[in-house]
Amino acid sequence: MTYPQHKAWCHIQISRERVDNGNVLSIKTGLSTTGLFRNFLDLVRDSGNDHSWEGFYPFRVIDMSVAGLSILTSDVDAQYFGVGHFVGKMHLIFDGRHVEIPQSKVIHIDESKRKGISKQVKIGFKFHDVDVKLDHLISGLINQSMRTSGYDFEEFINN
Repeated sequence: MTYPQHKAWCHIQISRERVDNGNVLSIKTGLSTTGLFRNFLDLVRDSGNDHSWEGFYPFRVIDMSVAGLSILTSDVDAQYFGVGHFVGKMHLIFDGRHVEIPQSKVIHIDESKRKGISKQVKIGFKFHDVDVKLDHLISGLINQSMRTSGYDFEEFINN
């Protein structure tokens, strides 16, 4: 249980080659604006973000447990992931604390319909190569946040 009570982000490495495969075209002119769009993405990724790693892209975490997490993203971003796909190192930022996850695996992708042009996609990851020390660190963050959040589960359900 993270969003909206807790600020949780995971930064997932996506190779620049995979990002560069697509082109952004202007609807009015039909000309490529891919370079401009890449510059915009770099600015957005770096501005106002205390946590930024080259080649890593931030996604909001909507659910998290000791075993894994899930993100909500657009169908455009979801194309970089597939069920069974292993993701290398992941940087998890949970309430301002940084945790480095050595490896994760995509275990489910669930598309949901939304008003508008794009679909929302929920992607679930299972943590891999997590040692006991890291496991205790993650569970400690979760337990501490539940004790100090000011929310209890009944309040969350009723709101």
